Amino acid sequence: MKAFRTYHLLFVLAVLVAYFTAEGMAITHAWAGYLVAAFLALRGLLGLLKASGFAWTRLMPLGSSALTHALTLALFLCIAGVTATGIVMDKGVSLSSTPTFQISREDRDESEGRGRTFGTGERHERESAVNAVHEALGNILLPLAIVHVIYLLLFRLDMARFMLFVPRKALR
Repeated sequence: MKAFRTYHLLFVLAVLVAYFTAEGMAITHAWAGYLVAAFLALRGLLGLLKASGFAWTRLMPLGSSALTHALTLALFLCIAGVTATGIVMDKGVSLSSTPTFQISREDRDESEGRGRTFGTGERHERESAVNAVHEALGNILLPLAIVHVIYLLLFRLDMARFMLFVPRKALR
């Protein structure tokens, strides 16, 4: 279970970096997004291998922990959607160039002849739709994460303490 808690902590940190660098730190945001994608792929692989704590049943809203699992599944799907749409929009550009923190992705795209204007027509509409989905899911993510944390703190405090590596209180 320690492996899962460590994974969870690093995954949450990667998501937070991606979320809070969305405005004005394009390269950091993109690289954090690819890191989140790597964590999602690792989670998928560990789930398939049925590694301890990574079973897919942890995401199924069944049984006495249905609400906990439903919130976790909603977060997982939201993060996966944000990540997928981000990768579609980036098209690997951030991975193929040397990261720099002084130049925004938009500035780099323009200097390389790949301006942000996509022209007219169907391609532009499709890219605008992907961008809209990316932003919408990103806007849903923080409130959903806050509800997840509040729920754990109010109703599953022992589990929250455990996931944060805080010793569980002894049962009386």
